[in-house]
Amino acid sequence: MNENLSRKLYPLLGLALGLVGAGCRFLLYALGMDEKGLLVPGHPAAMLLWVVTAAAVLTAVLAAMTFREDNKAPDETCRSIPEALGTAVMALGVLSTLLLSENNGIATLLRLHRILSVLAFFCLLAAAVFRLMGKPVPFGCYAGAAVFFFVHVVTRYRAWSGNPQMADYLHALGAGLCLSLVSYYETALVVGLGGRRQRFALGILGIFCCVAAAARGEYPALHLCGAVWILSVLLTVRPGESKEL
Repeated sequence: MNENLSRKLYPLLGLALGLVGAGCRFLLYALGMDEKGLLVPGHPAAMLLWVVTAAAVLTAVLAAMTFREDNKAPDETCRSIPEALGTAVMALGVLSTLLLSENNGIATLLRLHRILSVLAFFCLLAAAVFRLMGKPVPFGCYAGAAVFFFVHVVTRYRAWSGNPQMADYLHALGAGLCLSLVSYYETALVVGLGGRRQRFALGILGIFCCVAAAARGEYPALHLCGAVWILSVLLTVRPGESKEL
């Protein structure tokens, strides 16, 4: 693949694959269920979903391999209206988790999940304001989001692990992990630790997982907002970043 490929192509390819994956999930849950409410093994939509998922993983790997920027370049001040809007949308997506009842899990962990969702909302909202003003984003803004997404995955995995059908939760699990890691690498860039390559590759996979998981998933608002946020981050060229890979 051309090493001068536009940096916009990989995220958009992740989005396209995510839309195909979402379509597969809609078909699978509409036509691929048996009389017991279980997914039919070997359904064409399920097979295509696995193929598309593999293609998304391969796209993320290729993006990492063809990344040519300085991976440890410090994150510089950047005023970006699209990224600020995307971050604000992500804040609303995090807050939307409070609207859903959570009864299956450890009570203490569920309470922590709700507390952190409020904290992450304000952290991401603050990050959006700093991006809009063109000022450095405090590392705590993205760190708060990273902690929330990690706890979200841990909290939900208790319920997911009891489900023998991986197709039900695989993409939601991937979306949560990618959102947590993208937030982590945003934090790393703010404090000068680098990680542009990792953020780029995981962001592409995160876009795919978020869009796919939003179809017939438990947290459609969270995942759709996550896809919007990651797209706004990856498509924004900050000072010190090249426009091409």
